[in-house]
Amino acid sequence: MTRSLDSQGDRKIVAVIGHGNSGKTCLTKLLTAEDVGSSLAVHRHTLDESRYITKAMPNGMHEHIQFIDTSPWKEFPVMHRLYVKTCHLVMIVYNVTALNWAQMLKDMIEEVRAIRDVDIIIVGTHCDEYSSQMNFVPSHVQHVVGNIPHVYVSCVTLFGINTLWSTMTLKCSAFIKQDSDHSIKVQPTYCGKHCASTLVQLAS
Repeated sequence: MTRSLDSQGDRKIVAVIGHGNSGKTCLTKLLTAEDVGSSLAVHRHTLDESRYITKAMPNGMHEHIQFIDTSPWKEFPVMHRLYVKTCHLVMIVYNVTALNWAQMLKDMIEEVRAIRDVDIIIVGTHCDEYSSQMNFVPSHVQHVVGNIPHVYVSCVTLFGINTLWSTMTLKCSAFIKQDSDHSIKVQPTYCGKHCASTLVQLAS
């Protein structure tokens, strides 16, 4: 049965965006693997693929989450605008081994912000392929992403997945239990120093 964005109900929707070869499809599969969560189901669309998972949150609640693995960024701009406008969280995925990673990441952040002021989390993939000879400079990431939460992961192992879940559920307002009388304002934090040190260890 096809489920539209308009009938999302209590589901939290995460739009996973990135250019081709960013690793977003592998990342989405890792986030919804049975050993990471439960109640995995797959629903295929013509232009995207959605995966659903029920995940225990730090507040004791269980959230039903839909990850939308979108087509490569700018390939179907109308669909991307729709996802950004209707989701609870945008996960911007980029490949740290890409030659022009900084410009691609900067452009995606600006374009998402131009569509809507929404929670964003940045995920650098292929970190297990990083070497100090590459164009990627960990210390430059903060200049690009500012104070947006940022996590490094591998696309072939579960490395970084628990950190990503923790960052999502503790720093993104959509996943934090709201007080019945007061709205909680979440200030995003940047985990660049830890991420940078992780990459240095991987490259050594």
